[in-house]
Amino acid sequence: TAHHFSSFLDFCCFCVGNLGNYKSVGDMKVAPALPCEAFNAIVAKKGDAELIRRWQEIQVAVYSLDAELLQLGFPPNQRSQYCLNQVTQEDAELANRFLAAKGTEAWNTRLEKRPDGTLKIHRASVEVADGPAEDFEGHTLAIAFGDHAPYLRAVVEHLGDALPFCSGETQARMIESLRRHFQNGDVELHKEASRQWVQDSAPVIETTIGFIETDRDPAGVRAEFEGFVAIVNKDVSHKFGILVEHAEDILKRLPWSDDFEKDAFIKPEFTSLDVVAFCNGSLPLGICLPNYDDVRTGVGFKNVDLGNVCCARSKESYSQFLNPEDAQLFVDVYAQADQVLTGLHELIGHGSGKLLREEADGSLNYPGPKLINPCTCCPVVSHYKSGDTYGSVFGPIASAMEECRAECVSLYLGVDADVQKIFGFEGQACEDSIYAGWLGMCWLGLKALEYYDPAKKAWGAVHGRARYAILRHLLRASAKAENRLLAYDIDKEAEPHNVTLSMDRSLIRSVGRPAIGELLLGIHVARSIAAPAMARQFEELTEVPKEFIALREIVLARRRPRDIFVQPTTVLDEVSGDVSLRTYPASREGLLQGFVDRFQS
Repeated sequence: TAHHFSSFLDFCCFCVGNLGNYKSVGDMKVAPALPCEAFNAIVAKKGDAELIRRWQEIQVAVYSLDAELLQLGFPPNQRSQYCLNQVTQEDAELANRFLAAKGTEAWNTRLEKRPDGTLKIHRASVEVADGPAEDFEGHTLAIAFGDHAPYLRAVVEHLGDALPFCSGETQARMIESLRRHFQNGDVELHKEASRQWVQDSAPVIETTIGFIETDRDPAGVRAEFEGFVAIVNKDVSHKFGILVEHAEDILKRLPWSDDFEKDAFIKPEFTSLDVVAFCNGSLPLGICLPNYDDVRTGVGFKNVDLGNVCCARSKESYSQFLNPEDAQLFVDVYAQADQVLTGLHELIGHGSGKLLREEADGSLNYPGPKLINPCTCCPVVSHYKSGDTYGSVFGPIASAMEECRAECVSLYLGVDADVQKIFGFEGQACEDSIYAGWLGMCWLGLKALEYYDPAKKAWGAVHGRARYAILRHLLRASAKAENRLLAYDIDKEAEPHNVTLSMDRSLIRSVGRPAIGELLLGIHVARSIAAPAMARQFEELTEVPKEFIALREIVLARRRPRDIFVQPTTVLDEVSGDVSLRTYPASREGLLQGFVDRFQS
């Protein structure tokens, strides 16, 4: 029927927009909304025997609503393609220690438990090879190369085709390091490519590719493959450039001493980009790369605002959980206000902080026990050992806690008038921007309850978990104060029930900022000194007690479809050599046609 075909298109768009049948934000499974028989009939209509065979192989799994398949995570209660054949969290932690002992990292790996108990680490590369089985801590582990080999072979080929078009030796060295990395799987080569990328100053076209973000790995150390191509927006980039120029002075306003900050702040580039193509299941508003701490510390990093992604987002959701006056304010200023927070989040949030560590020669990069932990007033007694990374020490909470730290930085610094002025906000416009940013953060934290699974007590979205922690922390701060900074009101007369979030803008500086500073300091120090026990406050804030389960039911009852972005394609005229941009309508058909055109070969 027409209804069945419409549901079929919906499911196809979901899979294209999320690069799979699990939500890219939330990690929850989505099944087709049409009967399997109708789906079979549509596939059969194509008359492609190979397509029919492949669909028959996966149709039971696609439609299955077995409990362990509903959300990504560690087996046995959940599933993840990063952890194959009942790999547990303990297995993943063992693999991390094994790789650290070898002086390498897990970014481009997956884990598999073999029938004999051997833990096999699959590293992505074109080259295919099985390493020897090794005994480690009483267990047998082995590294195998060649994961994703057919796809990476094409990546290497096309990167080679791009070499003649590099604008300078730095870009050429970056592309060549990427090719070698994908060829043999050596993470150090991707780090070298990242160094060249950081040093490639002010290109007109920005691009990067690789295993980059670790949000979807339940262990928080293995990365999802992504790549993007974008064009610099020079006008907006000018504002971010001014923010970079003032970054060192702004950084000093954060609530910790120089001992917990990088020895030198390397001024990064900060540009606003208009995305041409972004290969990922979720388009972010901004990014700070590379994610390698040693590259950030030694060479620096780049901050990127994806301007046309923010502008393309639907404003219809602003009517949810806000009073009419605040909803209109969001329509008027939220996108611009969020640009301020995005800038602070990426530049200073992810760009700040020192990891206290023991170097390979046994020396420390900090004063040792003489350094006092500002949260406990006791000497610092922990640090990162050689081979440790932030992800390997903090495990599954690492990504969410780091996002919370960066979000807190943006709120803490975003109340300053001189920062708002950089983005053109002065006087009442400045106050409106601050208010929209703070209320917006809590609003997103409320909406993030959609991504929590109460049965498994598990979060499926790291940014959502981070913002929910901020929501709960500010609600607590409000409860302690004489006047409430933040409150919510449930309308039980509405059907379904509704909730309205409200904030007293006059209390943002006096109640809100000190509260955020307290949370920020605790998270920051825990991260700096490699103290997972100090992260208990963050974990406790992201628990979902009974009253918030009730809010979650309201959020679920009133949720609206998530935005899926239609991306253009570029078309090369083989005769003239000219490149044209092909755009598509903002419709299901436009989304799917663009995807087909992009990957037709």
